[in-house]
Amino acid sequence: LVNGTTLRTAFAAVAETDRVHPRTHTEDGQPIDTSFATLETDPLPALTQLLEEARRWTDRNWGATALDAMARASSWRPDTREAAEREAEAARAELDWIEAGLTLLRDNQELLEAFRLMNKTMECVARGRYTGWRPFQLAFILGCLPGVVDPRAAPTVDILWFRTGGGKTEAYLGLNVLSLFFSRLRGLTGGAQTWARFPLRLLSLQQTQR
Repeated sequence: LVNGTTLRTAFAAVAETDRVHPRTHTEDGQPIDTSFATLETDPLPALTQLLEEARRWTDRNWGATALDAMARASSWRPDTREAAEREAEAARAELDWIEAGLTLLRDNQELLEAFRLMNKTMECVARGRYTGWRPFQLAFILGCLPGVVDPRAAPTVDILWFRTGGGKTEAYLGLNVLSLFFSRLRGLTGGAQTWARFPLRLLSLQQTQR
């Protein structure tokens, strides 16, 4: 709607590049540091900030106050409000999953060193084409860390979904590199450490549907 009178449509989605994205910036509009350089040298403060901002965003948009307001505004039925609460619980559980990895990173010096080396490696591979992670990539890597240290800590299989070209490949390759460094730092010099399977012409969304 333009000037309150004219309605215009576009043939495709248009990105508003001047807007601050709530998933990549703090509440006061400052970008969250996810650069390879920072995460190679002093990763814990940046990762802590990333998790704290995610919790603030989730509390503000998925908290009881926000859900009750949406329920009143849209005249939700009781079962709709209950479904929204289940989704809110899932969002909070995902944050707990990420925090478990961050806690392990604080407590395990070998894992922290492997994380730093992984960032150094990814920076070399990127060759200046990109200089850091997207927040969802870091969240995925952190959440998988307990399974890297002890496979028994990850009894379920998670599928990482994001749009094509969004960075899924870099996320799982980074996790693989971290796992290899972690194994070497613990003294392992041989044997299979990771396993990758590539179904023919199947993207993650199609794998989920199957």
